Amino acid sequence: DRDNARRLKERLESLGFKDVSLDRTMGGGHVLHRVRIGPTRDAAQADALTVRLAEYGLTSVNIAID
Repeated sequence: DRDNARRLKERLESLGFKDVSLDRTMGGGHVLHRVRIGPTRDAAQADALTVRLAEYGLTSVNIAID
């Protein structure tokens, strides 16, 4: 849901996360609204970001290397 994604983006920014953006894509025949953080410099920074997100209860995290 676009509104939920927007609220999560705002929450992350208020917690000090940088480079937070919204992405709209198709998946399974449905429009998906994803919240993205990045880019990161390297895998170590991505891992640290995952740990930090988990500290705020956000554990459904997917790391993507583009």
